[in-house]
Amino acid sequence: MANILITGAGAPGIWGTCQSLKGHRLIGTDIREDVVGKFFCDKVYQVPRPGKEFVLKIKEIIKKEKIDCIVPQVTAELKWLGQIPIALVNTPEKIDIVNNKFKLMEAAKEFGCTAKYFMSNGFVAKPPIGHGQEKVKGTQGIDNILIVKDKALIMEYLPGKEYSVDCLANKGKMVVCVPRSRDKIRDGITFEGTTVNNTKIVEACRQIIEKLELDQIIGFQFMEDKSGEPKLIECNPRVQGTMYHSTLAGANIIDGAVKQFLTGSSGLSQDKIKWGHKLKRFWGALGDESNCA
Repeated sequence: MANILITGAGAPGIWGTCQSLKGHRLIGTDIREDVVGKFFCDKVYQVPRPGKEFVLKIKEIIKKEKIDCIVPQVTAELKWLGQIPIALVNTPEKIDIVNNKFKLMEAAKEFGCTAKYFMSNGFVAKPPIGHGQEKVKGTQGIDNILIVKDKALIMEYLPGKEYSVDCLANKGKMVVCVPRSRDKIRDGITFEGTTVNNTKIVEACRQIIEKLELDQIIGFQFMEDKSGEPKLIECNPRVQGTMYHSTLAGANIIDGAVKQFLTGSSGLSQDKIKWGHKLKRFWGALGDESNCA
């Protein structure tokens, strides 16, 4: 059993992360005081927003709780956690690449897994038919004219299936990779999904991980173009919100990352993944009586 600090104790995926780490002592942190993670972790601390004070507070918790490693769930904290040796994160330099969609595309384009893209210093997008300053209503009742004044990454429209991909890397080598189709999405959260042995996605992830020498837990997002070819759209170098699906499908990447850090071996294998495994999310609730009279 290890003492593990999990950031983002109020994140939507905290329950799944804690389930994946059963058997360990779990210490959560969050910038909010009262978060749902208090029901799943052994203890939860409130911490400052990412910055120097955040790092000092995390170091204080590490010492007090004898923390063995840190599992991050919040993107904004990653570069700060990179200053702490026991955090399961990539170096700040690598985080700067994978968190920047343009830099990520530039690194991956040689593998043929990127959509058409370019950077713009600002643009106006509007329908080709219209009169003067007439505003055209879109399908959701909003003005169908988009004005972007700052720099923006422009990509081709990808109409096909969307995938979240959970990976574990070990110093530039891919250990395991689980593509998951996002079959039903609500408010950006996967409510139904299926593990899919998409070899093109797996190979693309392997190539990116090797080129950038990525480490630890890595998440990718892909979408299919009009021909059904998967194209990379972004990277999340941390625990993803529905990564628990990989745990259920035989690849506990979250616990595997902890074991890899502490013992040198994750115990995971691509051969043990259950392909076609479906996730179905449902609503639940907890009652909190701590403020009751």
